[in-house]
Amino acid sequence: MTKTSFPMSFPAAFPAAARVSAQVLAVACLVLLCAAWLSPFLVLALATGSLAGALSRNLLAKVPHGTRAGPGQCELPTALLWTVVALLWQHAHLPTAWLTVVLPLTWVAVPLAVVDLHHRRLPRALTVPTAALALPLLAGPALATGWALLLHAVLGAAVLGALHSLIHHANPAALGRGDVFLSAPLGAVQGALGLPALIAATFLAAVTTLALHVVTRRAPRYRTGVPHAPGMLLGTTTVALVTLAGV
Repeated sequence: MTKTSFPMSFPAAFPAAARVSAQVLAVACLVLLCAAWLSPFLVLALATGSLAGALSRNLLAKVPHGTRAGPGQCELPTALLWTVVALLWQHAHLPTAWLTVVLPLTWVAVPLAVVDLHHRRLPRALTVPTAALALPLLAGPALATGWALLLHAVLGAAVLGALHSLIHHANPAALGRGDVFLSAPLGAVQGALGLPALIAATFLAAVTTLALHVVTRRAPRYRTGVPHAPGMLLGTTTVALVTLAGV
């Protein structure tokens, strides 16, 4: 059974919720003012992302054997990610067909990363739908660019899933079953973007996990290993946005 404690940066979990909420509110207001200065459309994206983040945080608290996220820990990152997506789409740097993939990806990435960092586990309430919907959501880009994209997605899922499965069986402490399960849908997105994206996202995930290990090497909760899912999610999201933007 996992604990429902907050990260060590919070002094006393829920008693400090009001203090954290005030800090999050201040940052959110600043971001909102900046977005309003740029475009009212970005304000809409920011507000919608905040609502999506609140939905995911509430979902985590209600699912069986679920976990909790602190105030603003899902809302603010999701709002910022959706604002970035909206900005790229508004300036024609993000194909419309890929919105069916990018928006769900950025939405689910935040709570999964937050939970794994807090509790070193991935809730099935999020990983199972992610795995089930990966290929159907990729049908949108496939309609626009060709059905070969789905074949590449299947190959990407198989390759990344097999790689993580081998690592898990070799060293279960380094990579959990949840990471193996999550690697398949993330591999599908990476494969759909192409082999360079698959390689770049895998490399970025490894670098992120290594950096997390260095930063948290003295933290008691990470003495037996650091979570790898945040690196996988960061790598996939970053590579997807950069690749689709043509950077």
